[in-house]
Amino acid sequence: MNMSYRKIMATVLTWTGLLGATPAPADSLALWVAQDPGAELTARVAEFVRRETGLTVTLRPVAARAENPAARAEAYATQRRPGEAVIVVLAAVTNPPTMHLFTFREAGVALVNVPALATEDRERFARRLERQVMRGCAFLLGVEPSPDPFCVLRDYATLDELDDMGRNFSPPVHDDVQRAAAARGVTAIPDDAERPGAARPQP
Repeated sequence: MNMSYRKIMATVLTWTGLLGATPAPADSLALWVAQDPGAELTARVAEFVRRETGLTVTLRPVAARAENPAARAEAYATQRRPGEAVIVVLAAVTNPPTMHLFTFREAGVALVNVPALATEDRERFARRLERQVMRGCAFLLGVEPSPDPFCVLRDYATLDELDDMGRNFSPPVHDDVQRAAAARGVTAIPDDAERPGAARPQP
């Protein structure tokens, strides 16, 4: 990880337990980067999810893996560190290559297929990643798809439909996510917390 990448992460994200600190209860949504879409874009996605969920988000790079999605999720689950309640991985999946999100609730791991969402329109690409990470976190917490046409958890069939949906949760879904996260010990950000959140970079 180069210094500019580290600086961006330390500026906008909460880092916890990345150096084998004393084990603690699961307290965050974890975004792992195996397929890097770029430091600024990754930081933007993590901060968006933190802001929209009201929950603590941690970020760290991991090695890419070549297994099929289910095996990859199981392998990533073994790398979970204290403080990582659910894990969403920015990854590259080649089988099947067109699927956007793979969710493995028992493993507590979701894979966002970055190449399947890529486009030359940088803003559209960023918004696709934001939507999929939001969906992955919610589905891993056990929240079901929403019929609300403006909710990021509504079902869709095409990239055009994905691009047209909202990027955040409807109010009832947001409450469901908060309750499910609290049940898993995920730390909520205080309403009066400074935004972007207080960073805790590791030495």
